[in-house]
Amino acid sequence: MNSSARDAARVRLEVASKGARPPSGAARIFRIDGPGVEAINVPGKEPAVTLRELEPVAISYPLGIDLPAHSVTLVLLGGEK
Repeated sequence: MNSSARDAARVRLEVASKGARPPSGAARIFRIDGPGVEAINVPGKEPAVTLRELEPVAISYPLGIDLPAHSVTLVLLGGEK
């Protein structure tokens, strides 16, 4: 989650596992955001704040993920459909 109203951020995901293999393949990425901090959804109107699935990315460690300002990003490792 990036709670900054103005600034994007980048995070690095690292996975530590004891005896198990870390996930591989592709990561599925979902994002909740809107056009600005004041964006809201109003019944009967086109949603301004949306949940969308981004293009899958190959898993490598550390995995860098960009977080747009004022957004929530969910990364599902090993989440092939």
